[in-house]
Amino acid sequence: MKWSNDAHELGASKVPIAVLGKDRFGTSRNDLKQIVHQARAGVTHVDNRYADASERGNELEKPLAEWAVKRIRKYCTSPQDAVLVYPKEGYRIEDEKICASLDAMVFIQGGNVKIWCPFGEFILPEGEYIPLEIKTDGYTEGPPTEEHVIQLHTQMMCTGTSMGIIAKLGPKLNFDLWCYERDDDLCAVILQKVREFWYNVEHDIDFDETEQKPAVVDLNGNDEAERLQAMVDGYLKAKAKQEDAKVEKEQYQELIEVFLHRNNVQIGSLGNHRLEYKKVLRKSKPEQITPATPATEYYRFSVKEL
Repeated sequence: MKWSNDAHELGASKVPIAVLGKDRFGTSRNDLKQIVHQARAGVTHVDNRYADASERGNELEKPLAEWAVKRIRKYCTSPQDAVLVYPKEGYRIEDEKICASLDAMVFIQGGNVKIWCPFGEFILPEGEYIPLEIKTDGYTEGPPTEEHVIQLHTQMMCTGTSMGIIAKLGPKLNFDLWCYERDDDLCAVILQKVREFWYNVEHDIDFDETEQKPAVVDLNGNDEAERLQAMVDGYLKAKAKQEDAKVEKEQYQELIEVFLHRNNVQIGSLGNHRLEYKKVLRKSKPEQITPATPATEYYRFSVKEL
């Protein structure tokens, strides 16, 4: 259930855009600013690009929340217990114009509960309503994304809690509970970025969304510059050999393919080798709309001449 009002407050799921500049699907701070202005004009923003993902998440939200609490109960010993709670209203920091519409909360009773998650051991405190955020992410393995962590910390700020849990159903249907203690430094950054966002909204100032390229670092003065240069030289020599070998391999492959084609051979044997040059039929596919997928990050390595 969405409790936030886009006209005058940021929902916790939108706060990461204000903090990071844009989300994994490319929605930027200027897009978010436009959503606010549209809401104030009485226009409801609906983004159908992610309708399937949103529907999937909503349908799985309740069973995954129940599964998460069952996991927690495995760590409980009498009289400890974990109770699943579905909030009936949003939690707000009105002065900061933030609202958290929580998927669910876990109430711990009968004593603190020691729980294990991939980060290690955590203590779930007795008497605290702990935010439980449900995520279905078929693209990213391992811990929740930076966006999700910021969303959870926004929930912790709005509810005044010291802990939060992200229950994530990831690739290959891996389901894990990821526990987070409230990071006050991160919370301070979130509040600063949210305030900057609302300042720009109220003064109708567009955000500068020019992507900043990393600065070139001069490594010549580094204490290990000579060792690094030797590694670079070795890499370039190995790369040259690999490229030469690839060209030679492709030349031989072409000669073999011409021979097999000329002799009308798709599968042949020569000595203790099996040669294949089979015709492969790629089945036709109906026209279809590709569903939206999130951006992903990775590092690309290269060595180029300056």
